Amino acid sequence: MSTLDNEKLIHEVSRSSCIWNPSHTQHNDRIFIAQQWERIGDQLNVSGENAKKRFKNLRDQFRLELKKVPTGRAGDPDLPLDQYRSNWPWFKMMFFLKDQMKGRGPNGKMLVLKEDSSTLDAFLIPPVPIYMQFYLFNVTNPDEIRTKGAKPIIREVGPYTYDEHREKYDLQWDHSEGTVTYYQNKSFVFNPDMSPGHSEDDPVTTINAVMVSIASKVEPLGPVVEALVEFAFLRFSETIFITKTVGELLWGYDEPLMTELSKYVGDPTNNKGKFGFFYPVGLGWNEFSSVRLSRTGFGKVGSDWVW
Repeated sequence: MSTLDNEKLIHEVSRSSCIWNPSHTQHNDRIFIAQQWERIGDQLNVSGENAKKRFKNLRDQFRLELKKVPTGRAGDPDLPLDQYRSNWPWFKMMFFLKDQMKGRGPNGKMLVLKEDSSTLDAFLIPPVPIYMQFYLFNVTNPDEIRTKGAKPIIREVGPYTYDEHREKYDLQWDHSEGTVTYYQNKSFVFNPDMSPGHSEDDPVTTINAVMVSIASKVEPLGPVVEALVEFAFLRFSETIFITKTVGELLWGYDEPLMTELSKYVGDPTNNKGKFGFFYPVGLGWNEFSSVRLSRTGFGKVGSDWVW
């Protein structure tokens, strides 16, 4: 793209806040976002995908330019961000992104996390809405696959959108190590407004992940073990395809085979007799994390999970 095209690209993207603003109600609607990129591409006589890639390069360069802003001992820039003179010609045009850049506050300043920091409340409970969005694949011809070996016909369903609530607590500051440790509780609540035409109760037919996973693991163990597992499948009426609601598939449904399995593998997650792609996260879970503090931002040192 030419210099003129870069200016037009930045201008068009800046007008489409749904693309770059996480708090926009349609930011997580990938179909709508793809349509916006196609519209922008049409303005520049390129494909939407090329426009998206070009802007990603500009955004990444803007992030690098922000890191060049001189910082003082307290982590604050020596001068207001809009007075910093960058040799990169698009620096000021990209200012609409400065609040979205990781590690910078609303004035373009580096975030410094302290007990008395003005940013602490936002660190404990994020003020910006966080969403988790799922698309699932529904198998529409399971009987034909089982009896006739037909080719699977699948249909994508979604989005199923959840509000993700995060809250950090029990902070322990270690200034000698420059870290803060904390627990973080996460929970998910279905958002029907951002899941148009869909419900957690929608039935979805999909592969039986428990059965397939177990079968793949025992295959190298020989015919005796395979026969025992086959007997277990018959005992618990396992089939290659299952139909469950979206809520069950994501957050957990009763699966007695998991209880039986826990007797042999000693996994405490399985002894509840449930399975879900995100079980037991959907029940509310706690993450224990350690964050390293720095004048140039902060990063996670490590984490563990507790349910």
